[in-house]
Amino acid sequence: MLEMVEERAAKGRAQTQMVSLVRKVWPNRQTRLVAWRPSSMEMRIHHNNEYWFGTGEVGTDVGVHRHWNSFGVYGTEGNLGISVEINIPISDNTQRVSGFFARDQDSGTLYLMHDGGIGGGRKGIGRDAFLEATIARPLEVQTSTGVRIGLIVAPLHARHFEAGIKSYLDKVIAFKAAVAEGRPLPPIHGLPVDLGYGDYYREFSGKKNGGGNRFTYESRHGDVVHALLDWVPSQGIVGKIQKSVLVDLAVRHLGVQVAVFEVKSSTDRQSLYTAIGQLMVHSAKAKGVQRYLVIPTGTVPGEIIGCLATLSIRVIRYEINGQKISFDQ
Repeated sequence: MLEMVEERAAKGRAQTQMVSLVRKVWPNRQTRLVAWRPSSMEMRIHHNNEYWFGTGEVGTDVGVHRHWNSFGVYGTEGNLGISVEINIPISDNTQRVSGFFARDQDSGTLYLMHDGGIGGGRKGIGRDAFLEATIARPLEVQTSTGVRIGLIVAPLHARHFEAGIKSYLDKVIAFKAAVAEGRPLPPIHGLPVDLGYGDYYREFSGKKNGGGNRFTYESRHGDVVHALLDWVPSQGIVGKIQKSVLVDLAVRHLGVQVAVFEVKSSTDRQSLYTAIGQLMVHSAKAKGVQRYLVIPTGTVPGEIIGCLATLSIRVIRYEINGQKISFDQ
């Protein structure tokens, strides 16, 4: 379970740790004019020639007392625009700003979180639209007053931080570009999205325990599915790769479903039980379909290994190392 970091000094330490990581992975520095409606200002930024980051403490005179953390697309000329702000309240824990820090109770890992509140002053841009368009999987984060919903942006450790930031920014930028161009954000492949993101809320609400890698891998779920797109054809599986809200990945050949893949972020029993059920339901009407359970490295209980063999479910292992995702059967 994730718990929100609420104490002011602890939030300050987490903010310092996050800024230090950004500056380490994006080492280039400049002073640039950052523009947003209706204002603009010169500020010190860090960048990696692809994205930029700027931060500062904003006082209560302009709203919520907060750490102002801005991210955007880097360019060598002209003003820089803000793609997303992941601001952290300083004096209190108001939800009027979209960012916060959370800690995994088991591993102690800290995470930079965002509630999906994407701004931009354009019709069609907002939290609900972003979550639905990107099929995002929000997590429940325990607070002293209840529960707050949030998306992991990145864990605050070097191995996964840069890839997490990049993955989140890519989603935000693609979403805003789609809205600006008046087109729906395309799914990875094929099948129409026939159910809304609310189903993902209900699916995730039953998951309550797990370690640091579990949450990190959950936040990278879409990246793992995307990496399968290149890996599946390399294994000699012939057909059109497709996807829907309920099916992580499927392969159809000559109009017939020949393979179905379910990706999980953990090898704990609940994740495995859920995956087995999903694979059986989504392949029930297909004769001879190949079922694949895609899970990270970790121990699988012996009786479940036997069950997988009985049900003809093949296991694919994956590992995330920064931006690289590798698979092994």
